[in-house]
Amino acid sequence: MPRLPVIFLAVLVTGIVVPAAPASAEVTFTTTIVNHSATTCAEVPGGASTSALQLAQAACGAGARQTFTFTPVAGVAATYNIHTLTSGSCVDVFGASTADNATIIQYACHSNNNQRFRLAQTSGAFQVIAVHSNKCVAPAADNRLVQLPCDTTAARLWRLAGYTDGGTGGRTFTNPIKMRGPDPWLQYYNGFYYLATTTWSNQITMRRSRTLGGLASAAD
Repeated sequence: MPRLPVIFLAVLVTGIVVPAAPASAEVTFTTTIVNHSATTCAEVPGGASTSALQLAQAACGAGARQTFTFTPVAGVAATYNIHTLTSGSCVDVFGASTADNATIIQYACHSNNNQRFRLAQTSGAFQVIAVHSNKCVAPAADNRLVQLPCDTTAARLWRLAGYTDGGTGGRTFTNPIKMRGPDPWLQYYNGFYYLATTTWSNQITMRRSRTLGGLASAAD
């Protein structure tokens, strides 16, 4: 009995001196930017290098014009410059406007806050928030991109398949067989592979193929 306090003290001391795991640091990543409502991708229309060209959203699968590189802003948590396919161009809020419906464009990269965007994760996707205005990148009725007040409706959220926070397990899943195929379930039965996925809604789709690789081009 007299030894019990010593044991408890040892446990207490052990609990005090165990160091906490280091926090993850943001790193550069490259990704598509997929609208959480329409499953369409943000893009540089036509892949053009035009300065002040307004960005838009369109059907995914257009390659480089729908690929963006997020570069962390040093010393600021979860905040990035977003580079387009055009060398030296960044995503920008035109004229550093703070107004609703100000256009989202590509423009020569600089260090002002209208080219800095904060990522806020919610509902399995991200708000992309312009630092200078605290408003979110969103599609207008004509599918061109503007800034609007942030909320959690699906149309103002974006999925970033290439996102990583620099730590382990901080990356969202990208389906290697079906690009727009979250929540995958695979089964082999009676000579066929079956791949079931959701559509980020209340629907489930299924594909069937004799080969695993054939699922990529099989019809839903």
